[in-house]
Amino acid sequence: MSFASRRIPPSKSQVLRVLLPVCEATLVTPFSQTLRAQEAEAQSRRLAAAGGVLCVGLLLGWLGWFFFSELTLKAVSGSARLEASTEPYPVVAQTSGRISASRVVVGASVEAGQALVELDTRMLDLEIAEATVRRDSLAAQIDAVRQELSVARSALEQAQFAATATLGAAEARATAATAAAAFAEGEVPRMKKLRAAGSASKTQLERAKSNAASLRALATAESRESEHAKWAEGRGLSDRAAAVAVRESALVGMEGALEESKVILERLALDRERHVIQAPIAGRLGEVDPPTPGAQLRAGERVAVVVPAGALKLIADFPPKVAVGRIRPGQQASMRLHGFPWLQYGVLRAEVTGVASEIRKGLL
Repeated sequence: MSFASRRIPPSKSQVLRVLLPVCEATLVTPFSQTLRAQEAEAQSRRLAAAGGVLCVGLLLGWLGWFFFSELTLKAVSGSARLEASTEPYPVVAQTSGRISASRVVVGASVEAGQALVELDTRMLDLEIAEATVRRDSLAAQIDAVRQELSVARSALEQAQFAATATLGAAEARATAATAAAAFAEGEVPRMKKLRAAGSASKTQLERAKSNAASLRALATAESRESEHAKWAEGRGLSDRAAAVAVRESALVGMEGALEESKVILERLALDRERHVIQAPIAGRLGEVDPPTPGAQLRAGERVAVVVPAGALKLIADFPPKVAVGRIRPGQQASMRLHGFPWLQYGVLRAEVTGVASEIRKGLL
């Protein structure tokens, strides 16, 4: 089987569709190369500008460093030491005695007033107990004497009142008897006149004389009784007043003895406090010479040193030509300790707080 074929001429539209891609390919290719060239040129210009800016920046930085930078110089001292910022306080025994207890440990933290060493206080405790008993006994005796004195003063006041009444009654009786005797004695001359005139009998005259003599004797007795009562009451009042004065004197002596016993107790208490060695301030114990319980401690002997809490102070010595004008407050410093390898333990950091103004032994 065979098929015959014939060629059909293309239409106008088909011809256009075939020619357009050819034209597009011909026109686009040169334009894209131009764009790429322009982009490459712009990128090279940017790189050149960035390089210029970088060079200018480096130049300015170098100039700034050249004119304005500071060169760090280190001054090294081979003589330096560490001290506490405040002075340490030595712990010293104020009295002699035998050690009964010790709490002194190097490096231990202590508070102000904490007991570090205690001395034997048995004899002192006995003296304190004796003085306490004496004080309490004197206080009780003083209370009893004050009560007796109050009673004696009250009795004296009552006796004075009674004596006043008794003496008043005796004086009144004596006055009455004296007046009666004087009246009776005045009747005797009148009776004598009546007897001479015959108006009175001899018996009446004798009776008047006897009555006057009797009343005079009674007046004399009452007067003497008044004097005796005055003397007796005065003696009684004197005895009571003397008893009051004796009790007052005893009270004054006892009160003085009581004050003396109180002073003795205060002295013994202070002495006992001196037997307990305390930390004067808060801090840590250093330079400890640990006392052994039972050992004898002398007055003024140092037991330990209390280093107060706070920052340490680094003191370094420099030659004047190195320190003067170069070392100033605010600068940083560091210290290496010979006993501790600095690669393992590091260094101590510090800040300069001051420079001395005097040269000692050629160093500052």
